[in-house]
Amino acid sequence: MSDLGKASAAQSRWRTRSVGVGDLGTVQLAGPGTRLAARVLDIGVVYTLWLITRDVVGLYIVEPRVSSAAGRFFVALVVLPLVFVGYEVVQSALWGQTVGKRIVDIRVVNESTGRPPGWGRSLIRWAVPLVPFAVLAVFLSLASEFLALLAAVASVAVCYLSITWDRKNQGWHDKAAGTFVVKTGVLVSER
Repeated sequence: MSDLGKASAAQSRWRTRSVGVGDLGTVQLAGPGTRLAARVLDIGVVYTLWLITRDVVGLYIVEPRVSSAAGRFFVALVVLPLVFVGYEVVQSALWGQTVGKRIVDIRVVNESTGRPPGWGRSLIRWAVPLVPFAVLAVFLSLASEFLALLAAVASVAVCYLSITWDRKNQGWHDKAAGTFVVKTGVLVSER
């Protein structure tokens, strides 16, 4: 294949894709780069919330009552998942958008209806990439917060990389939950 043919094939691979979604009609799917930008923004928000929550819970609730190691274990096992669920699942279920997704103009929709995914689908979508992280975080937070963060990045990255080779830009978490991530306000054709 000539260099021109290779370039053309690569361009068509990353071309904006469209899909029919419920009552919305045909919409443009969000590409991997846009989704990555939203995720980076969301990580910044969640990490800030985590630091605040960890310090408040650790200083005022856990530390006065238990040892430091047991306190870190409690915060990793109970508080961290609550921060993630409170941020990601609640916003996705109600509006289909987190803060990061709002900034880059994308939205998560139920692939059948085109509406926000609701509680069950949002919980599944959140759990698929983060369950391995949660298990690792419980054990690694006892040793180092840095190792827990590194494990989070690795386990989540594998799930999100699946977006790049799927024809409908769906990651494993999207497939499991029956969702698409679409560009907000970009309608290719109405139903």
